[in-house]
Amino acid sequence: MRKRFYLLFSVVLVPYFLCAQEEGVDYQVGDLFFGIKTGIDYNMNAYKEFANNTGFEFFGESPHYNFGVDLAYMATSKLRPRLEVKFVKMSYGQYWPEEYTSFVSTKTNVNNMGINLHLDYALIQTNRFKFFLSPGLKYEFATGSKFVTEKTDGESTTSKFSNLGDYYPSNILGGALATIFKYDLSENIGITFSPEYAVYFRGYQRDNSNLYQRLSANFGVELRFH
Repeated sequence: MRKRFYLLFSVVLVPYFLCAQEEGVDYQVGDLFFGIKTGIDYNMNAYKEFANNTGFEFFGESPHYNFGVDLAYMATSKLRPRLEVKFVKMSYGQYWPEEYTSFVSTKTNVNNMGINLHLDYALIQTNRFKFFLSPGLKYEFATGSKFVTEKTDGESTTSKFSNLGDYYPSNILGGALATIFKYDLSENIGITFSPEYAVYFRGYQRDNSNLYQRLSANFGVELRFH
C-alpha cells in the first residue's frame, strides 16, 4: 500500500515541480525565426468541372503534399511578418470515353512553387506555448508537370494528350487564413502545427466556375535567433 502511495505521489507531483521550474521563453522585438515544415493538402475545385466534349469524366486525387521554409521577424511584441516559400505537388486526371478504345485514364502530376506573405499575430503567449493567427497572401506558379496515360492493353505512356493539355494555370493568386500552434522546446527551438485554409481568386482551371480552395495541415520545426 505504501509503495502505491509513493507511486501516486510521484505521478501527481513530479510533473507539477517540473512545470514550476520550467523557464519561460519570451519573444523580443527584433527576433528572427527560420522554419522548416511539411504536410498534406486537400484540394477543392482543382480539376475541370465539365468537358467541351461529352463523355469525359474528371477526377481529383487527395491528399497531396507540400514542403516549405519560411523566415519571420518579430516587428512588435505581437506581430511578426513572415515570408514563406513552399513546394506543392498535386494531381488530377480524366477518364476517357468508350470511343477512345486505346485509353483508360490520364493523370496529371503538377509541381508548383508558392511565395506567400503572412502576418502572424500572437493571441496567446505562455512560458512555452504560443498561438498565432496568420492571414496571408499567396502566389503560386507551376514549375512542371507529368502526364501518365493508362492504356487498355495494360501499358502506360507519358505523352501529353490535348484533352488535358494546359488545363493547369501557369500562376494563381489567393488569400489564406492559418493558425500556428507552437511549443518551445528551448529558447531557440520549437515545434509547430499549422492548419490553413486558402481560397484562390479563380478556378484552378478556367473551365471550372468554382473558386479553387485548399485545406492544409503542416508540422514543422522553427529556430529562433535573438
